[in-house]
Amino acid sequence: MHSRNNSGYNHILNHIEANRESIFLGFKEIPDISQLSLKISKFAERFEYWNKNELIGLVACYYNDKETLTGYITIASVASGFRNRGLGGELM
Repeated sequence: MHSRNNSGYNHILNHIEANRESIFLGFKEIPDISQLSLKISKFAERFEYWNKNELIGLVACYYNDKETLTGYITIASVASGFRNRGLGGELM
């Protein structure tokens, strides 16, 4: 099921922690996941995919310019057991 901005801090934290290796692949340093999850839950526009009550897909972005809707994607992630099904493309 798709949704928008329904995830809370704990959903986001659990999703990022469960998928941290793929989310931060190639990063020299992994950011503080707790702080990142809090920032995303408070300020990001979130496009979500759910399997029952589990957040299995997340695209989080920030619109820095409200007039032109210019922004950037901070996370695009699908849980490992749900990849290669087109969910990430649907969220984008």
